[in-house]
Amino acid sequence: MSLAKYAVKGDFDSDIDQIIYSNPFKRLANKSQIIIKPTRDHFRSRLIHTEEVNRIALDIAKGLNLNLSLITAISMAHDLGHTPFGHAGERAIQTILERELLVRFRVKISKNKREEIIRKIFHHSLNSVRLLLKGNEFEGISKGVIEGILTHSWSPWKKICLYDIPNSYEGQVVAIADQIASINHDTEDIIEGEPYTEYNFTRFKAELINGFKKLHPDSFKNLNSKISNFIEDRSIESGYGRKRRIKNIIEDLVCESEKIFKNNNINNCSMAYLHPLNLSYDLSNFIRYYEDFIRRLIQQKIPWFIGRDCMAAALISTVFNHLWSRVRITPTVSQMELPLFNKKDVIKTKIETKEMQYLDHFKAFYKEHYKGLEENQDFYSLFLKETKESNFKTWDYYILNNLISQKLSENDKEKFSRLIAVIDFIAGLTDRYCLEIFNQVYKEFLLV
Repeated sequence: MSLAKYAVKGDFDSDIDQIIYSNPFKRLANKSQIIIKPTRDHFRSRLIHTEEVNRIALDIAKGLNLNLSLITAISMAHDLGHTPFGHAGERAIQTILERELLVRFRVKISKNKREEIIRKIFHHSLNSVRLLLKGNEFEGISKGVIEGILTHSWSPWKKICLYDIPNSYEGQVVAIADQIASINHDTEDIIEGEPYTEYNFTRFKAELINGFKKLHPDSFKNLNSKISNFIEDRSIESGYGRKRRIKNIIEDLVCESEKIFKNNNINNCSMAYLHPLNLSYDLSNFIRYYEDFIRRLIQQKIPWFIGRDCMAAALISTVFNHLWSRVRITPTVSQMELPLFNKKDVIKTKIETKEMQYLDHFKAFYKEHYKGLEENQDFYSLFLKETKESNFKTWDYYILNNLISQKLSENDKEKFSRLIAVIDFIAGLTDRYCLEIFNQVYKEFLLV
C-alpha cells in the first residue's frame, strides 16, 4: 500500500540536524525510561527509546511510502522535554506546579477537571514543543514537526485523546510507533528487572493472556492462533517476541489502513485527521489491554515501581524546594555552580531569560505582521492559527492565560517568572545530575 500522494511534502533534514546536535537531545542518554538506568547496563534510556521509536516508525513509513525525513524529525524530538526519572518525574513536577498554583497564585481547580488541567500545566509533549519554540538552540523548526510532537501521545486504540489526532499520516505513524516501542521495551525491561519487578517471562505471559481473555473473550477467540506471536518467539534466545510482534502489528496496520482508504474518499494529506490509520478491532483491544497491563497492573502495583515513584517525587521536590527558596530573581538557573549554598552563586546569577517578558517581546515583534488587530488580541495563537488554537499553547502560556485570571502584581510576575525558570531547570536535568544536586543539599543538613 502506498500513501505517497497523501504524504507531507518537503525536506526536514535541517530540522533533524538542529534536534540531534542539541543539548536536550544529548541529555536523553541519561534520562530513565522505566528502570533507573545506572543500575545495570542494558535497560533502556530515554535516548534508546527515541531511537527505537524512529526505527519502528521508519519501518511503518517505508511500507506506506510516507515522508521519512519528517518522521525522523518528529521521532527524534518527541521526548526532548521529558523529565528525569521518566513519567515518575513528570508526575512529580505536575504535583509541584499544582501546589504552587493553588497556594501561591490562588488558582481554583475544579475536581472534575483536575486530571485534564494537570496535564495542561505540565506534560512532556507540551514541554518538548516549548523547547523547540522558545529554546535558543532551535530556529524555525517546521510546523509539521511541532504538530507531530504535540500529538505523539495519541494512538488509534486509546479511548481518550489528550492533544488531538495528528493531522498528518507521518505524525500518526510516530505516535503509533511510540506506543509499540514502549510495549516492547517495557516488557523486556520488566522481565530483565526481576526479582525487583517480580515478573519473570512465564508469569508475565500467563497473566497477560489470562487477563486479556477474561476482559475481551471474543477478541481473544479471534486472535487465539496469533496471540502467542505477539508475546513470545522461541526462535530467539530471550524469547520476548519483539521482532515478530512488530512485524505482525505493522502488517495489521497496513491491511486495516487499506480498508480505510478504500471505503473513504481520501484525496489529500489534509484528510489524515478525519481518517486516521488504525489497527483491526481485535488487535486494538489487545494492544490497549497490553499497555494497561504494564502500567496499571505492574507499574502502579508492584512495590519496586511504587518505591521508584516515591523516590523520584522526593528527589525532585527536594531539589525544587532548595532552588525555589534561593533563586531571588529570574536567573539562568543552569549557571549555578555546586555547592548551591554559596550566596555569590545563587543570588547573583546572570539574568538571561524572563518568561513574562517573552510574551511582550513576541507581541511587539509580530505586531507589524498583524496590523489592524485589537491591542488585547492573542498574537501568539494567531501566529499559529493554521492549526487548532489550543494545540500550541505551551504549558507556561496556558497557566498564564487560562488559569491565572487575575491581573498579576509586579511581585507575582517575578514569582511566576522565577517558578518557570526553576521548573525549566529541573525538567532538563538528567537522573544523575538530579541525584548529584540532591546529595549536595542533603550534605548541608548533616551535623557531623
